[in-house]
Amino acid sequence: MIIITQVNSILELEQLSNKGVNEIIVAPKKISRRGTLSLQETNIILEKACFWDFKVFVQADILILEDDFLLIFKFLKKIRLDLISAIRVQDLGLASYINKELNVSIHLICETGYHNLASVIAVKKQLHHLTRIVLSLEVPVHILEQWIKTIDLEVEILILGPLLIFYSSRKLLSNIKKHHVKSQEIISSKEILSDMEFQVVENIHGTFLYYSKDICFFKYINELKKIGINVFRVDRFDNPDLDIFDKLSQKENDLTLIDEKKLSLIWGKDLFHSFYKSNKTDLRFKVLKNNLRCKKGDDFLAVVLEASREIGDIVLYTKKELKKGMNVFIKTPLGDKKIFILTNLKNSYGNECDVIKKDKIAVIPFRKGVSSQSLCFLNGNIE
Repeated sequence: MIIITQVNSILELEQLSNKGVNEIIVAPKKISRRGTLSLQETNIILEKACFWDFKVFVQADILILEDDFLLIFKFLKKIRLDLISAIRVQDLGLASYINKELNVSIHLICETGYHNLASVIAVKKQLHHLTRIVLSLEVPVHILEQWIKTIDLEVEILILGPLLIFYSSRKLLSNIKKHHVKSQEIISSKEILSDMEFQVVENIHGTFLYYSKDICFFKYINELKKIGINVFRVDRFDNPDLDIFDKLSQKENDLTLIDEKKLSLIWGKDLFHSFYKSNKTDLRFKVLKNNLRCKKGDDFLAVVLEASREIGDIVLYTKKELKKGMNVFIKTPLGDKKIFILTNLKNSYGNECDVIKKDKIAVIPFRKGVSSQSLCFLNGNIE
């Protein structure tokens, strides 16, 4: 059995040398989603790792935009690749490029986007330097067993750590926090996402939505080993404390004996078993549905696409015909009502109109408190 985790400093590297960890992931900030290391720090850690019996991998798992592709590949070539065992890659295009241009093993991260066996087999045929696949936790265990028998590659899964629900290269928290992310991460607080029970993290690579509880599979580790999984990853992005590995090393002979309640206290978050037996994460998405926006009814007229105080306009997409002189109200996502008469109505060309047909763009004067995704109704009875 192999335990693998991230290393963010020389001190962590030294401390992990006697805690039962076999492999380490080095994550440069420029090319890794949650990475913190500069190029210099990356190479120093790679050099120091030679003194211990670690296998060392470099992580390059960000969403890669067209303009960044060659820049990222150039950055990879500045890393001491002679000191690593493999590059861990998310992007298939980058994996193909590495496969062609560099003489280094590839670990393909298939945790998102690879949910059928045909796609995994196709990837294996394309990448002759591929030596390991990181499989998705969204694939049920009986399906994983069939895959492992077929692909004949070393398989890794996440055994302890945050469950990523969503990742976008867009910065979705900066406007809320009212400052731009340069080097530090922004982490959502309850004030920002009350009742949602998700954690949202933003950094230079985009925005990440994590489930409220962290994955913990130690209870089923013998079953996982039995179906052919022998590499187990601990993701500790938000948990720099290494005490968790002392706990693991104490139960090295049988990790199923670990007390998950005590483990949760050490880890600092509630733990759950994810998709292994059943998927309960969908229950949390109910709180993301805004009931104020779901109740439309027959009086629903239009949705607000944009509202600009500076320009002085509200842009609507009509779901019914709009007429000048209509008595309407706009309901914001927060539930506020703005009641008024449509005295000024323009089309998408900025021309004054008496009527805007269904499924068209309409422009009306700005009103304080109205934002995008607000809804416009005929002034009638609506809760």
